[in-house]
Amino acid sequence: MKQLASLCTRTDELVIFSKFEVAKHQLDAAIYNLFLGNWPASITLAGAAEEVLPRPVDKDDLFAFLKKRVALDESIDAKAVGAALNELRNWSKHFDTPAKTDQQYSQIDAVSMILRAHSRLYFQETAAEHNYYSTTAQEVFVDWFKANYRDWLEPQDHDGKAA
Repeated sequence: MKQLASLCTRTDELVIFSKFEVAKHQLDAAIYNLFLGNWPASITLAGAAEEVLPRPVDKDDLFAFLKKRVALDESIDAKAVGAALNELRNWSKHFDTPAKTDQQYSQIDAVSMILRAHSRLYFQETAAEHNYYSTTAQEVFVDWFKANYRDWLEPQDHDGKAA
């Protein structure tokens, strides 16, 4: 940590960021924190990136897709599915969420939130124009995800086995 601190010097610089640039920085920081094993920070940063971006107009981002798909498959209200998908993120960043003393985190929780934010950023035309979704961190994440979560990329039968 001291080495990292030594790289940071005091500055009076002012920087202007667009919403897309902020989301890109938050998503990159979420990826760094995933790789460091700091899953709570990864989840909250990716969740912030997802929330700062508008929902795609003509297609579903991953969050909207999951809400619809799970609600359809399980006959559950889409709002209830959304609340369940956001439970860990909300518990991690709000004091007034359900009062569990401790919360369990897993790598897949952070990965899922990063994928949600990445999907929302990916569908933004302005982001595409400025290549915001093609940062080194995001490219490394995609390669890492493909190598480590192949089972998520292969079609599955109803028993969860590769088809």
